[in-house]
Amino acid sequence: MKYIAILFNWRIVALTILAVIAFVLIACDCEDFGMFILTKLLGVALAYGCWRLSERWDAAGLLKELVVFNDEGDMEV
Repeated sequence: MKYIAILFNWRIVALTILAVIAFVLIACDCEDFGMFILTKLLGVALAYGCWRLSERWDAAGLLKELVVFNDEGDMEV
């Protein structure tokens, strides 16, 4: 049930979507050099924005599901 609670928090879903789009923009390859630089800059800017949003929402206590998920040790390496 705790895993389903993560999916119901729209902030986590929004951060995931932004992170996936940022990854695709950073990993993509373009033939035109100008478009190559533009996609990389957009990807880095989107990744930075995603990080800033996660920091802000975490400080406000709006990402409690992720903190609980991480504290339980389910994600230990």
